[in-house]
Amino acid sequence: MSLSNPWAAFPLVAGLISLVTGVWVFLRYREAPVYRYFLAFCLLMAAGNLGNTLALLSPDREGHLLWVKVGWLFYMAALGAYAQFTFAVPRPRVPLSGSDHPWARRLPRAMLRLDRRILETPRLPLLLFYLPAAATLFLWMLPEDLWLLTVREVFFGHVAIFKSTWANLPWIVLVVIGLTYGGSNIFAGYLNFPEKRRVTRFLFLLSEVTLVYLVLFFISPLFSLRFHGLLIFLTYLGTAGVALFFALAVVKYGLLVSPVDEARSPHEPKYALTRGDCFLVQEEKPDFALRVFADLVTHGAQGLGLTRTSPPEIRAAHGLPRTPLVWVGRIAPAPDIQAVDYPEGLSLLVDEFLTSTPEGVILLDALEYLAEKHGSPLTLQLLYSLRETVAQRGGRLILSVNPRALPERELSLLQKEMKTLTE
Repeated sequence: MSLSNPWAAFPLVAGLISLVTGVWVFLRYREAPVYRYFLAFCLLMAAGNLGNTLALLSPDREGHLLWVKVGWLFYMAALGAYAQFTFAVPRPRVPLSGSDHPWARRLPRAMLRLDRRILETPRLPLLLFYLPAAATLFLWMLPEDLWLLTVREVFFGHVAIFKSTWANLPWIVLVVIGLTYGGSNIFAGYLNFPEKRRVTRFLFLLSEVTLVYLVLFFISPLFSLRFHGLLIFLTYLGTAGVALFFALAVVKYGLLVSPVDEARSPHEPKYALTRGDCFLVQEEKPDFALRVFADLVTHGAQGLGLTRTSPPEIRAAHGLPRTPLVWVGRIAPAPDIQAVDYPEGLSLLVDEFLTSTPEGVILLDALEYLAEKHGSPLTLQLLYSLRETVAQRGGRLILSVNPRALPERELSLLQKEMKTLTE
């Protein structure tokens, strides 16, 4: 193996960036299982870049082809991790519809039909994304003359040119289907999280740009080998950029909220709330509700807090270092805290959370803020939606309200819909 090719530094550095990014995000959120998908995505991208680095450093044709095949196998496997990651982006389990969402009218009808089919068959997206890796492995096992056109010299080293016939056709079809779904899934999350539109819009655009890039990559040998070589070189740089952007999305914008377990308390539990019920706590400040919430979470339940109380204060006062606490408002009090300001977003978060942990417990102490900002009718619709979700999923909801801050009619409706919880 020769170390004389300076261009090999580009995929090597890109691989190291992907590796460090994935490990850093995982270590920061190791309790949340969904970030394992992000780590797997980064590790597979790093492995693919390492394979391309060794391919550029290989002086002979056989060594170059061996590492090219290894690199592409890892790249295709990374699509599977990408599928799992985008599938975890919060969205309603309702198919996209142009009549319900005006923006969805811009999507091709095929994408809307595929979105409905995939929601009806949850394992289908994973199958679609891991099939390219399986197809690639099968292709490498076939005789070389069936898939390899030639090995050419370009500005940064040798490049293996695949036959743009049946060998590339399965990749093109599967990548189009997979990335199209990934884009529509992110798009659905964008529609329901207005406060995250900047990052979800970019994620959607990134999926579609990747789709166009891969299609161009597979067909470019038909019209320009030099352009094909340039696309290969851009792959080295693009993989690191994708990893860094996903890291920004999950860390800064808090796209995902996942159930985690708190350290178990050595004391006996003080409160037992029946599953599938909602409980109303009337108090000026959310003190008793937080104590009940903390007691349940430290005795086996996984919790989600939707609060207007400072999350760092809750963690310090009640010993909840891991439990996800979401700030109900437009701007979070700290960069590492997720903020949700819309009732639709809160309803979606609860639905996704209780889908992941059916016995979970939800704390909501921001009803007065929601009623003041969005109006009582919309806030009551949110509570009706949460009540139905909790009953269907078997979770528990603790609602802390200040009775002096609500009109008598709204308070009466809450008392009718929920069980009253007192000290």
